[in-house]
Amino acid sequence: MKKKFVYISLLLLLPIIFITGCKDDNRNEIPDFPYAEIPLMVRQQPPQQIREYLLGHFWNRYISKAQEDTAVFHIESKKFEEAFANYVGLLWEEPDYNKVATSQKTLMAKADSFAVAGCRKFFMDLVKYNELYLYNPNSPYLNEELYIPALEGILASESLDSLSKIPYSYQLDLALLNRVGQKANDFPYIYLSGGAKIPKESTLHETEGEYLLIYFNNPGCMSCTEIKSILEQNGNINSMIESGKLVILSLYIDGDDRQWLAGYDDFPQEWIYAKGDRSLFSDNSLYGIRAIPSLYLLDRDKKVLLKDASIGRAIDFLALLGDEQE
Repeated sequence: MKKKFVYISLLLLLPIIFITGCKDDNRNEIPDFPYAEIPLMVRQQPPQQIREYLLGHFWNRYISKAQEDTAVFHIESKKFEEAFANYVGLLWEEPDYNKVATSQKTLMAKADSFAVAGCRKFFMDLVKYNELYLYNPNSPYLNEELYIPALEGILASESLDSLSKIPYSYQLDLALLNRVGQKANDFPYIYLSGGAKIPKESTLHETEGEYLLIYFNNPGCMSCTEIKSILEQNGNINSMIESGKLVILSLYIDGDDRQWLAGYDDFPQEWIYAKGDRSLFSDNSLYGIRAIPSLYLLDRDKKVLLKDASIGRAIDFLALLGDEQE
């Protein structure tokens, strides 16, 4: 379940002065995170404009205070993480991806300027929490699209050496695979149908359906069983399957044929029970599957609508699609 985001107001943008040193004179007086106030003129605007203002100004008071006294970097970790979670909430709510990307890259660049001057904590905290919130497979905030501009900022930084950037370069390669809005990479698979355990052959792009939910899973995996149960019991999903609007492709990508065959009887006959060639997925060059189970939702043209989505997000998205068809 998604956490609720608390939008906390900010002050007007202040000019950023290049950092020339790192002072921790008042480290004993650790402050709260310096949230700011929304100007009255902005508060009178529609919610979208208020959110835009908050996103554009979220870190400015924090940065301005840090320029005066870098003790601000020693805010209690829980308070900084709470502020970061609010910031991520604003990223999620912003429909203009260019604004999201600009915010992430600008923030990383500003933090990097502190790091170059010797104050690395701000930059490294942003690296840590961006990865934890936006890239960790178990995070309810998981969103690679929001993480990509942060990764680009990390790789463009001057404070990290080339060796330290290697894992983030790899993460970026994975994040750029099968991005939302792009056509998903094709692959062959074998599948079972009609109760017979004689595999047939097909490919992702040959699989028909107005919407296609790829459910990467392993037989015997507890989390996979839980998600399968949720999908089976969801009334909207069942209605979409019955009407032909949705196809579920249950895909096993490990190498144990016997385990895969044995699991067939536990799956709904309306689903496509499939197995992909392990060699195509093992190096993550085709699909960056970082955890099982994993869900991808595609449209009729096999363009990605959701990538590595949580079950809650997938159900919510499919509910909207179901409402559109009524």
